[in-house]
Amino acid sequence: SVIASPSDGIVGAHGRIADTELFQVKGAPYSLLDLLGDPALVEQHRNGSFVTLRLTSSMYHRFHAPYDAHIERVTLIHGDVW
Repeated sequence: SVIASPSDGIVGAHGRIADTELFQVKGAPYSLLDLLGDPALVEQHRNGSFVTLRLTSSMYHRFHAPYDAHIERVTLIHGDVW
């Protein structure tokens, strides 16, 4: 029931993931595979929940992380609509 976000943002969309499809920007449908790029992650999140946070130009500097956090992996997903 609670979401902790790493950034200040405006909730643009939220809801349930129907199998592997969810609705994001302007009601456009996206598949989990398109968004995550990893079939194993798709299975972990199938029929889960999602939230889309929109950052405005004044919000880009407001990212937060716990003091002891460290980056384990960075994934680049190519695409024109991300």
